[in-house]
Amino acid sequence: MAQALGWIKTDPSRPFFLTVWTQDTHHPYLAAEHHDYGVHDAHLNRYLNAVRATDRIVGELSEALQTMGLADRTLLVITADHGEAFGEHGQLIHGGTVYDEEVRVPLMIVNPPLFPHEVTVKRIVRQIDIAPTLLRWLGFNSPAEWQGADALAASPPTRAYIFAGTGNFLSDWSKANTNTSTIFNVTARNSTTWRRILAKPGIWLPAERTRP
Repeated sequence: MAQALGWIKTDPSRPFFLTVWTQDTHHPYLAAEHHDYGVHDAHLNRYLNAVRATDRIVGELSEALQTMGLADRTLLVITADHGEAFGEHGQLIHGGTVYDEEVRVPLMIVNPPLFPHEVTVKRIVRQIDIAPTLLRWLGFNSPAEWQGADALAASPPTRAYIFAGTGNFLSDWSKANTNTSTIFNVTARNSTTWRRILAKPGIWLPAERTRP
């Protein structure tokens, strides 16, 4: 963080785009803090310490922007590229399934003048929606070839696709289908069909669907 803040301070008057990528919450969850959260999984306890350390980093950046007088004209975005599994469905780390613990991630956009009060978006938001949302609040139109949409628009996207990078699963979430999702096993990538799995409590129902 010191290097990032030093770069901003070289010329705080210029417009800037800065990405701060933390690795603390990635396996093996190496964080300087060692608080005991009372969980029975040592990996999960290390992960919770890593989350706490990351939260401290975000707080340091936010406070620095305030001190430099940049908070009101900076969009601070906090998000993640994936969640983390700790055995909830027999899976560890990430990338193997499309369950909530792996695909639900934080997304916070902070700017006191634009958002003086908390605004909660309760519908699904995709990662491809982040850039169009930021451009809109900065007064720019998104390129026509972009597939994302403004997450705060009156007419939000009604469909989202979520995939598991190593588990060969694809989830097709559709608002038109009563807010449910269909999970496909796409292991046979050269096949003309996908193996469809309908996720229900305790039940896995296979079916076939022609690949589009």
